[in-house]
Amino acid sequence: MANPGIFIPRTELLTGALKTLNFKPEIDLFASRLNKQLPVYCSYRPDPGASFINAFTFPWANKKLYRFPPFSCILQVLQKIIQDQATCVVVVPDWPTQAWYPLLTSLLVLPPVKLRPSKNLLRLPATPATVHPLHKNVSLYLLTVQQQLTGLGFTERSIKVITASWREGTTAQYQSHLKRWIQFCKEKKCSILSPDLTVVLYFLTMLHENGLSYSSVNTARSMLSSILQLNINSSVPFGQLPLVKRFMKGIYELRPSLPRYTATWDLSSVLNYFRKSASVSALSLTEDALKSR
Repeated sequence: MANPGIFIPRTELLTGALKTLNFKPEIDLFASRLNKQLPVYCSYRPDPGASFINAFTFPWANKKLYRFPPFSCILQVLQKIIQDQATCVVVVPDWPTQAWYPLLTSLLVLPPVKLRPSKNLLRLPATPATVHPLHKNVSLYLLTVQQQLTGLGFTERSIKVITASWREGTTAQYQSHLKRWIQFCKEKKCSILSPDLTVVLYFLTMLHENGLSYSSVNTARSMLSSILQLNINSSVPFGQLPLVKRFMKGIYELRPSLPRYTATWDLSSVLNYFRKSASVSALSLTEDALKSR
């Protein structure tokens, strides 16, 4: 994640943007001793000067954080922000077509500060003259999930449901469905975190009608259940609502899960062949090996 080959925003630009946002971060989450922007930093690998190792292994709550994550980790960073209800500044590229972009904008508390495109926007500490190939579209955002949810009137219990933890294996399963959900909400112009129940069931219906299996639709239901708080007077997670359970039962009846194997060997044919064959001493080495299995 963070190493001497990682670009960072120029200090004077970052300082001005943070002053505009009136935000003073305390920890640089993706850094090393060579490219840290703050005295206290977290490194991905063991680092003699780091206060933390691997940003995803410790809680982000109740800390003022700064992060310029690798672009491939942005979705994972947003999930961690939601999970820990973190308050932080995040530097991300201005890529509106990316799947994580609507989720990012839904978490904004203050208008973003956009750093002006410039060859001097980003620097590489090891070789300061090197120009970043993607320097044209980088924006600075302040995200705070807890204030976002509290502002919508969510209870602490509901926030806990929304910020349920996803393990590494679960994240891999959920990621494709999360991208579909974010894109769906963007097209329908509906809330990503607190939509109407009818909207969510319509999304699952579309997945079914697009040919997804019961297992895939059920994985999407689990993903939604971990992040949603619907606009209804209930603290029950989405996936446990009686209507949702009935809906999933209907999906199963319409398209039941298929067995892992659609064809199997008829062992009786193989056994009958060897019964009728010559004695073991007359068999070839290959036939003898097959018979002994």
